Amino acid sequence: MDDDSNPNLRIIDSHIHLLQPDRFTYSWVKPGSSLDTPFLLSDYAELSANRCIAVEASVAPGQARAEFSWLYDVASTHDQLAGIIAFADVSQGVSVEHELQWLIQHGNQYLKGVRYVLGKAYRDDPELCLRQPFIEGVQMLAAHDLLFEIAVDFAQLKYVARLVAACPTVQFVLEHMGKPEITGNDPRAWCQYMQQFAALPNVVCKVSNIIRAGNGELDPKLYAPYIQVLAETFGFDRLMFGSDAPVMLNYGTFDAQIAVLRSVLKPYSAKEQRAFFGDTAARVYHLQGAT
Repeated sequence: MDDDSNPNLRIIDSHIHLLQPDRFTYSWVKPGSSLDTPFLLSDYAELSANRCIAVEASVAPGQARAEFSWLYDVASTHDQLAGIIAFADVSQGVSVEHELQWLIQHGNQYLKGVRYVLGKAYRDDPELCLRQPFIEGVQMLAAHDLLFEIAVDFAQLKYVARLVAACPTVQFVLEHMGKPEITGNDPRAWCQYMQQFAALPNVVCKVSNIIRAGNGELDPKLYAPYIQVLAETFGFDRLMFGSDAPVMLNYGTFDAQIAVLRSVLKPYSAKEQRAFFGDTAARVYHLQGAT
């Protein structure tokens, strides 16, 4: 989608998932739910013409390579898919190098980074990301110019900030603004965490599926204070938009999310809006000719 009032504005969607439930197992998808159906790039194209980054979707153990190969095939035949965030088990420590080499060999052109969702692992071991093997595994990414996407629940932020500090040569992307619960919650703890992460120069923040944090509310005034905090802490050269399609469809339409964000961003300059909607993602993910 382009902004008619600003023809120079292009959107890069930094966070989508492509799903094939008939081929892969997703433990987080409830059988028979709205997400228990294929969501392909053609489905995303019906929502938006934006270039996008596909993020691994937490498939069952043993299926990650097949998922990456599928995403690579899609990217290599469709310009709309500009990059891939793959799964790699960084908890293995330096042994993850074998998996990184496989990913590079089989898709280096589109491989932008890796992700390790800490949800279940956090419940089993709250300090997993601070274990020496985990830290060493993340540190291995720097040599390959691969970033690490932080996929955590709000309660885990205190641990992950220490991981980031231990890996100063690795670029990190904090997904979903750290997952604040916007409606009916005190934002002060979240504000403090954002200040802490923003003080670490190797972190950028992804404002992905913001209306999920607001439980589907579409009033821009609800979200404006949160964007203001992010603008004041990270700055727009370290903020980027992500839709989180198709998960976001449980909370509102793609166009509704964009409309909320455009309304919130009206007080900011055209340069800041360009950074938020595309320029930051183009730089962080090394996308050529993206904006």
